[in-house]
Amino acid sequence: MNFNDVSAFLDLVKDPAKYNKYIAEMKVEQDRLTYLIEQKTKLDSVDGFVQSAEKSMNIAKAKAEKIVADAEKEIEKRQAVYDKMMAEATKKQQAADTSLGLVNEKLASAQAALSEAKSREAGLAKAEAAITSRTESLNTLIAEYEEKVAKLRAVMS
Repeated sequence: MNFNDVSAFLDLVKDPAKYNKYIAEMKVEQDRLTYLIEQKTKLDSVDGFVQSAEKSMNIAKAKAEKIVADAEKEIEKRQAVYDKMMAEATKKQQAADTSLGLVNEKLASAQAALSEAKSREAGLAKAEAAITSRTESLNTLIAEYEEKVAKLRAVMS
């Protein structure tokens, strides 16, 4: 044993309150260190949770980006199909419009021909009525002629 240790021991025996004060300070320091260690442990676990959350966020972000990319590709495909269908529909609409124009022209021509045929029919009906009237007049004249011829034959015979 060295002399300082013996001196400290004797001082402890003579004035225990002084050492009690140091012991209380050491307990306070011990409690403070224990608290800091606990806080450090909690921070480490929180850091672990943060890192885990960051990993999960990165994974979710990557999945979301993949989903968005896939959706954009699908939209592009569908847009291409839509554009193709619209082009075909436009062509068919143009063909239908052309056909409709031709049909309308033929209809107008047919209506004009029908109108002309109706006017001819009216003219023919008038001509037929005139022919019928003349035929009746001729039949009357023929009957009169035959009567006169019969009378002349009777007178001549």
